Amino acid sequence: MDTVRTHFPGAFRKLSREEGPLLRDHLIRLGAASRNARFHGGMSDGAVAAYAMRAAAVGSVYVYVEGGKVRGSCELFIPAKGAAEAAVSVEEGWRRRGIGRKLLERALGDAAAVGTGHVEIVAAASNHAMRRLANSLGGSFAAAGADGRCLMPAAAAKSRAA
Repeated sequence: MDTVRTHFPGAFRKLSREEGPLLRDHLIRLGAASRNARFHGGMSDGAVAAYAMRAAAVGSVYVYVEGGKVRGSCELFIPAKGAAEAAVSVEEGWRRRGIGRKLLERALGDAAAVGTGHVEIVAAASNHAMRRLANSLGGSFAAAGADGRCLMPAAAAKSRAA
């Protein structure tokens, strides 16, 4: 079983709309395998940059910042209709510390606070770390070929935070 840190030298917070470049830089720093897992295939730096700026402008982005750089993020999109969606990424040197979990818990809690019952996560069926994280928070992945989908109960995170 992995141990989870309870003290972090950096800060967990919500990214402001003006801080899109911090998210962009984080996502561009992801290695090729991580970028493929995060975006379900390769994306150029330009495409990643455009995505990051859109996400910062229209989504709720929760970040872990250490040394002035975003080292982990969870983007949460809550559309007017349909399922909310979340995506998590943590840079290689910062993994297995509980950063992704803490970011996802915050996103799920905020989704529950606005009345969203579930948040969907789409990940490669081979993304075992994301599957473990989702399962530990009450979600369950259903694999469909190379991809898997998971509906996370937003209220579960809200009750954990209480």
